[in-house]
Amino acid sequence: MQEPNSDDRTSTHFALKPGTTVAHYRLVEKVGAGGMGEVYLADDTKLQRQVALKFLPSALANDEEAKSRFMREAQSAAVLNHPNIIHIYEVGQFHDRPYFAMEYVPGDTLHRFAHDDPQSVEEVVEMMLQLCEGLAEAHSHGVVHRDIKADNIVVDKKGRPRILDFGLATVAGDAKLTKTGSTIGTIAYMSPEQVAGKQIDQRSDLFSLGVVLYEMLAGRTPFKRDSEAATLQAIVNDEPQPLERYRSGLPEDLCKIVDKLLSKDPDLRYQSAEGVLPDLRPLRAGSSTKSTPVVLPRKRSPLPLIGLIGVLAVLVVAVIFWKPWETETPVDTVPMIAVLPFENLGAPDDEYFADGMADEVTSRLATIEGLGVISSISAIKYKDSDKSLTEIGQELNVGYILAGTVRWSKVSGQAKVRITPQLIRVADDRQMWAEIYDRELMEVFAVQADIAMQIVQQLGLTLVETDRTGLASQPTDNPEAYAHYLKGVSMTRDPDIGSIRGSNPAIAQFDSALALDPDFALAHAYKSIAHSWEAFGFLWWQKDTTDHRAMSLTSAQKALELQPQLSMGYLAMGTYHNLVGRDYDRALEEFSKARSEIHSDAQLISSIALVEWRQGRFGDAQANYRRAVELDPLTAENQFSLAICLSFTNEFDEALLIMDRAIALEPDQAMYYTRKIGLLIDGYGDLEGAKAVLEEAAKHVDVLEVLAVEFLQYGLTEISNDSLLNSLSGPFRDSVPPGMYYGAVAQAYRTAGQTELMIEYCDSTRIALEAILSYVTNEHGVYEVLGMAYACLGEADRAIEAGLKAKEMMSVDDCHW
Repeated sequence: MQEPNSDDRTSTHFALKPGTTVAHYRLVEKVGAGGMGEVYLADDTKLQRQVALKFLPSALANDEEAKSRFMREAQSAAVLNHPNIIHIYEVGQFHDRPYFAMEYVPGDTLHRFAHDDPQSVEEVVEMMLQLCEGLAEAHSHGVVHRDIKADNIVVDKKGRPRILDFGLATVAGDAKLTKTGSTIGTIAYMSPEQVAGKQIDQRSDLFSLGVVLYEMLAGRTPFKRDSEAATLQAIVNDEPQPLERYRSGLPEDLCKIVDKLLSKDPDLRYQSAEGVLPDLRPLRAGSSTKSTPVVLPRKRSPLPLIGLIGVLAVLVVAVIFWKPWETETPVDTVPMIAVLPFENLGAPDDEYFADGMADEVTSRLATIEGLGVISSISAIKYKDSDKSLTEIGQELNVGYILAGTVRWSKVSGQAKVRITPQLIRVADDRQMWAEIYDRELMEVFAVQADIAMQIVQQLGLTLVETDRTGLASQPTDNPEAYAHYLKGVSMTRDPDIGSIRGSNPAIAQFDSALALDPDFALAHAYKSIAHSWEAFGFLWWQKDTTDHRAMSLTSAQKALELQPQLSMGYLAMGTYHNLVGRDYDRALEEFSKARSEIHSDAQLISSIALVEWRQGRFGDAQANYRRAVELDPLTAENQFSLAICLSFTNEFDEALLIMDRAIALEPDQAMYYTRKIGLLIDGYGDLEGAKAVLEEAAKHVDVLEVLAVEFLQYGLTEISNDSLLNSLSGPFRDSVPPGMYYGAVAQAYRTAGQTELMIEYCDSTRIALEAILSYVTNEHGVYEVLGMAYACLGEADRAIEAGLKAKEMMSVDDCHW
């Protein structure tokens, strides 16, 4: 038969063979086939590399639903960038037959390692750690594998396990279960909820991972029986044989991990792949991590017994009718992009303008529904970075990067700007679009809008009318006002510029902008937010914040008066009610208005999370904090807040993991170590682990005494009282507000048994906090500490009164601040 041209789309079926050209790939040899499809090794003639091409089975070539699902799932999997996941390069169609190209990794499957080349416990643990990290990455994107098994994991030449077939297994292999024996391998790894045809989530993957771990340790899967029906019955009803039956000398905690993964009830398993990591890490070779005993949840009553006839009935129904994608909630995968700081090619003083251009493009993109945009706060940390765009993209977990250059100059007295953006696809470092804009300064708004529109078109997104309005906005027609505004916004991104005890220079820039253009609504909004944070930050420093409180409200009101639908105006008003007015219902109302217009703003989303947290809506708060972390992954504060919020629902394993991320991002923050200690004590009663955290903190934090004082009640400090008291001078004296300082010293003297000095410093605490109440009366924390000072001074009635006021004002979460 003559081979037709690969561009011919008239044929609906074509026999693939070595030598066939598919797009820019040339098939070399067939390396796999079965119900899942056909896999070929192929040469990429463009990039001169070998890839693997997987084609939808010819039997499904005319099944439009299967084809559509195949393509959507492949596109979802393509956003995953992780060293333990086989990467998908692209999807395509050849003679009406969908295919996708993926990374080719020569190596053996984990099945061979489990059965033919058993690994040591340390090697198994190391592989499982990597597999959990890979699954955690996928699950964080809403991708559930649904076919985790030893044959879907390849071990590369470096001994690194790589997960195959994300999002594809349920389309092909499980959609048609009619061939005898074609699914026995998959069935052996199914979770009980899969067998029952129920909705499944990431916990189903964890059950399957437990089967893989059992197989690696025992050399056999735990539920495989002589027939498919018997295997299904065993998955639903039988407990696995103890691992010790097949392999002696296994660590008890490792066996407990397997048991927890294989719990019949999803609620009794680990709830996330990340949650497995803290239990696995102490078992790795050479680990110095103290092992926290693995606690198995109390088992509920087993599922009702399903007799052999019942199991066969389930199997028959599955064979005839079941399509797994109909039993799940579809997961939408949103493309992610990061706008890196544009390189300044002009004068050094124009640096703010280059940064501002990137920030403004980011803000416009954030208004587009269906697009995830990394926060400027995370993106700016790559300013002047030596890392490649691919490395940056992988670290930020994005599929696309916008980079560029900016030159601002004056020609014959006329301000001119040249902006050269380029859109890069991270997966293959390919430039998808680039342009050179030579414009007058006040045309930059049109340039920003056009850049955003080009990105929308390149990513195949669809705009609604409100998106178009947001992209085309022009905030001012005064170039000097705009320059001051950009400087102010740049300053708000830099935590070192706004001083807790000095005026915020960003406010001065916004004032300068408004002096030139009083109707500059966006500048009013940013000015309001800056004043709100100043009012919030100055509170404990005994500085009258009346002016900041007033300006935060009037500036937000002015912004919305000028532009009633301004999303940043809603954000400003919500920030005022959250930080200053403490009216959380009103704050959430304003934030919700803003979010209807701004879809990918980490600051807004984390603000919503904080309000939900204060209202006791921990599940909603956790979901929003996770989204904020995704959009702003390099800001430790979001990680910290998520960890604390998780602890309120007793999810201590994940909370510790995330708190460690916060510490890694900002190791000089004493509060993070303090709260990690609290997690260890409250979650596990682990005093030894808490002491180890104190020792680690001492390497990074100058004011270790903050930790020591706060946790004297736990008996954590083993330093002498004299050493503790001496440490409460010097840097510590200047690093905390007076009321907190005097309270800490009083606590130290109480511990040292020096009652007279304790009373003296309690009185200093009282004086400092009563001064704050002369201008702020709605701060529960002031009353809380003041009540303790009164109690120390023997003023019982005043202590009770202050305590009751604190309780009235305290929201659900405020006990942790």
